Amino acid sequence: MPFNEHDAADLLEQLAQTRAERDALRRALVEHAGALAAAQHLGDAAYGPIVAASLAVEVDDKSRVTVKITDAAGRARTKFDTNTRKFAAFTAADLAAEITARWPQLAKNEKPAPTDDKAGDPPNLTEQMRRERAAQRVASAKLSDAERAAAQARNPWSVPTFNLTEQMRVQRLNPALAEQLQHAAGV
Repeated sequence: MPFNEHDAADLLEQLAQTRAERDALRRALVEHAGALAAAQHLGDAAYGPIVAASLAVEVDDKSRVTVKITDAAGRARTKFDTNTRKFAAFTAADLAAEITARWPQLAKNEKPAPTDDKAGDPPNLTEQMRRERAAQRVASAKLSDAERAAAQARNPWSVPTFNLTEQMRVQRLNPALAEQLQHAAGV
């Protein structure tokens, strides 16, 4: 079967498609490696694009994939190891150290994890302030004897003196009295 121009065009199209797929795979590998390195060394995979900007993928003859850290010109970066007195490949940890030196706000967040509410300390300042304010309201807003007598005289749950605001105040400040007043009003 002879080889014609149509066959050549098909082969060129397949070659272009294969190259496009290879390039897409390389980009995906670089993005994944960047996110992985960022998560591992910077504490957040969202910084992956920053790391990925310094990565390149190489595939050898045996289809082995190597991710390397490169400079702006695409050359593999190296560092001088003072212990062995030789040049060594730049590692993801080296890149993360370089990035955090340049942008300190990206450093791993070493704050302790929030504790469980039931375990003691509240997880954040907002929750702590809410709890303190609630404790202050309860401590300062106890029903006095005169208020208790007035609530019993004008039962907010009875039909002639019904008062929803007063019901909520009594319920919040003295739940036992609120239950007595509800029972007396037949609720």
